[in-house]
Amino acid sequence: MEFGISRERPPFAQERIERLPDGRVMYRFRRPWPDGSTHLVLEPVEFLGKLAALVPPPRSHLVRYHGILAPHAKRRRKVTPAPNPAGAAPKLMPVPPRPPAQKGPPAGPEQDATPPKPKTWRDRMRRVDLLKRTMGIDALECPRCRGRMTVIAEIAEPDDIGKILRAMGLPDVPPRASPARPPPQLAFDFTQVGN
Repeated sequence: MEFGISRERPPFAQERIERLPDGRVMYRFRRPWPDGSTHLVLEPVEFLGKLAALVPPPRSHLVRYHGILAPHAKRRRKVTPAPNPAGAAPKLMPVPPRPPAQKGPPAGPEQDATPPKPKTWRDRMRRVDLLKRTMGIDALECPRCRGRMTVIAEIAEPDDIGKILRAMGLPDVPPRASPARPPPQLAFDFTQVGN
């Protein structure tokens, strides 16, 4: 029996689906469930509802890549193969030869051999911009007047942070973690006392 499921990779085995004489749909499990159930019987509309829940929403990616394989990574083209024409064998990316070590006088202006500077933390996106981009928090908006503030300094040394917090009258040590809560009470005693 065909239910119009993709033949490439169905979400479940079609061999285990059976239409019963009364019109309902039975799905046999691969192995019995812990409660002993071996199959599930659904009305056709219920079955289609369960099947529709497996379809991903439109324009949403099922696999997400991060780092150098992310869609907009600057160096992605260097590590991913170029697209091939239909039916063509995949091409391997050639390994670029290592440039020979230069000996002798430095290169002239027509032959600039200075390697690009490595990026420092100053060249990257500022933390306030990252906060706004990822969390939607504008850290430079004044909470009182809603005006723009400027960054005076970025302090990362714990000793310096402690001195500043103490000078402002704030605690310089993090609060202690609260002890774990006991598990919730699942049973209640409703015995009536009196009358």
